[in-house]
Amino acid sequence: MLFRSRWMLPENKEKIENFQTDVAEKELWASVLDRTIEEIYWVGGEPLMYDIHWKIMNYLVISGHSKNVVVRYNTNLSRENYQNNNLFQLLSNFKRVNMCCSMDATGSVAEYIRHGLNWDKWLELFKKGIPLNDKYGMDAMVIDVTLTLPGMLDMKNLIDLAVELGRSEEHTSE
Repeated sequence: MLFRSRWMLPENKEKIENFQTDVAEKELWASVLDRTIEEIYWVGGEPLMYDIHWKIMNYLVISGHSKNVVVRYNTNLSRENYQNNNLFQLLSNFKRVNMCCSMDATGSVAEYIRHGLNWDKWLELFKKGIPLNDKYGMDAMVIDVTLTLPGMLDMKNLIDLAVELGRSEEHTSE
């Protein structure tokens, strides 16, 4: 999904939604179906929440073209499974993967900043993706630090976590 907002003027929202479905999504599907797509950068809103993301990724894997496609994400890592598709199983079929997972802080500070976030579940999900680093390199699964004032108060903990996860990754790939 390219753009969504509940605060947008209705006439502008309609124009953007029409462009999205009539132009952008059609062009994306055309390049997927004719196998000319080489890279997809999933960004905007939350790509893991959009049906088109899962349909395209699944199609690329089933068609065998995924081995020729680089996928990059900017995500809040809100979902692992969708309609019998598992994110990490899909990603293991691609030429290259880079998942930048947005996070402002750790623990209760992260939960305060990101209303509705369950820190323990987010961290568990992030850790499930770390094995992608064995296949694709250390930038396959990364924490993409989002700076906020409350998050800056917890920055040391976020950096310590990243270092800890990086060290645990080094030990698993030996």
